[in-house]
Amino acid sequence: MPEPVACSLCGGSERTTLFRTHDRLFATPERYQYVRCARCGLVYLDPQPTWDERAARYAESYRGYHRLETEPSPLQRRSMNYGLWKRWRIISKRRAGGRLLDVGCGGGDFLDWVCQQPHWSGYGMERVAGMARTARDRYGRTITLGDLLSAGFVSGAFDVVTLWTVLEHLPDPAQGLAECARLLRPNGLLIVRTVTEESWGRRLFGPCWVGYDAPRITVVFSRPTLRRLLAQSGFEVLDLGGSFHDFHPYLWSWRNTCAAIGCWPWLCAASTRLLGSWPVRLVSFPFFALQTTLGGNSFVTAIARKR
Repeated sequence: MPEPVACSLCGGSERTTLFRTHDRLFATPERYQYVRCARCGLVYLDPQPTWDERAARYAESYRGYHRLETEPSPLQRRSMNYGLWKRWRIISKRRAGGRLLDVGCGGGDFLDWVCQQPHWSGYGMERVAGMARTARDRYGRTITLGDLLSAGFVSGAFDVVTLWTVLEHLPDPAQGLAECARLLRPNGLLIVRTVTEESWGRRLFGPCWVGYDAPRITVVFSRPTLRRLLAQSGFEVLDLGGSFHDFHPYLWSWRNTCAAIGCWPWLCAASTRLLGSWPVRLVSFPFFALQTTLGGNSFVTAIARKR
């Protein structure tokens, strides 16, 4: 059963309820609530479901597991490849080679990209058995199935650790980052992409925003709370900004909104196809570029170095 939890950032037990919600992807009777810590402002699920209770909510159909192999549109595959390249550029501008661990590697697209680069060796970790199996079958890469905290890697084994939209899913982000610090060599690089409540999307969509994906997303950061957590975990923040535009998070939030207001399924599907079309994407590009420039994205990317 879910258990009440203290704030993972400051340990505080006083909190205020933001709103109550439900799983918007899978029809279940459970209800959840997001709260804000009265001491540091961190937003998190309380009470928090156990991993065993959440595990079934990570089916391969989960939107976060969108993969190159299953994308039918050539244009969208090109866009996804460009996204992988942007991830890679964040790292390659700062490191010329080494050992990289991709925590929560999903279907293995980014891990495979890393393994194809000269002077790099990539290792993946995935807690969802179906996705780990998919990544191994598709790419044949080294992937450890299980929880980061019990994986058994030796200290200082990696030059880079990446968590692409993973930190917000951990039951205790502070423990997760402390383990990342242990795994990194001195001056090792940590890349964290996670949701931020300062986004324009949160203000626009409210409880239907992509970042409030209960029960999968357990913690919603702001830039100050993310900086504080990284510092407490032994990292120096080198950069904290929006590296990727927000088009697909808006589509996800739109689908949530359609379902919440009781929109006819056919109308929701038709409007999503229209809004997701390439003409709309091109027309809306200036808006999303401006949002990125002004720091209003749904996701923030932190680049940090182990102290």
